[in-house]
Amino acid sequence: MLVLKENEDHFFKLQADMLLHGIKVVSYGDCFKQFPDYVRDLSAQICQQKSPDADRVDSTTLLGTPCMDCAKRKLEGNGTDSPKRIKQSHNGIASIE
Repeated sequence: MLVLKENEDHFFKLQADMLLHGIKVVSYGDCFKQFPDYVRDLSAQICQQKSPDADRVDSTTLLGTPCMDCAKRKLEGNGTDSPKRIKQSHNGIASIE
């Protein structure tokens, strides 16, 4: 659960209460203005991670929206020099053509 941490006591109580239900509470900051930066940083971290099945799934397929850096790395990894395009399908899943 992603929440605003306006009050530390309230945040830590909520964190403890939600953990009893198996829900991890994470704060993006103490004001809403910090939310876009949090999302950008989180996206960058996701793109930099290498998963065990990275050959099958990366952020170009997993998130449903294309990550240009991941798509570029995928193309470079294939050793292909031909220009490729990222195509957004009708169901929101990105693919490389």
